[in-house]
Amino acid sequence: MTQNSSSRENWNLLKDGLLWKRVVEGTTQDFQVQAQAFVSQLQEAVKPADALQGLMLDRIAAGNLRKELLLREESAARAYYSAVRTQAPYGKTKEINQCSIVMCGSPMQVAWSGLNIRQECLLDQGLHRDLILLQHLQSAAQPAAPLPERKPTKSERKVIDGPAAEAILTEEQGSGAT
Repeated sequence: MTQNSSSRENWNLLKDGLLWKRVVEGTTQDFQVQAQAFVSQLQEAVKPADALQGLMLDRIAAGNLRKELLLREESAARAYYSAVRTQAPYGKTKEINQCSIVMCGSPMQVAWSGLNIRQECLLDQGLHRDLILLQHLQSAAQPAAPLPERKPTKSERKVIDGPAAEAILTEEQGSGAT
């Protein structure tokens, strides 16, 4: 991280984030450029106040990018199988090769295993949880509003000692008797 990661200006998801960078490793250059643009927009929208908020933002970015990759792989698998069914008698085409590269380039290779819906659900749950945690962190970091001034209660008023107190007490007793 940068020298003073607790400063709002110094914690930068694009530079300091670790998780989202690991997610985009080994992906296409086009996806990496889109991921960097997404991370920059996320940084600008949230503006994490400290490293803890930055880490939550990093988790949110990584989860969202994983979901994007998962959906791309699922789409490529559908396109691949559709192209194979319609064009296989004529041999492999450029479209089939591109789809197979996306499908087989997946480290999870979930697109055709039937687990993609469960994976997407888990990513959505994690994203939802992280957004709630980030909101809690941001509200806890804001300074509390000052309390309005109030008139002290009767029990909090100062006690008068000495001869002045005896005079006041005698006066109250005298006015109460009449």
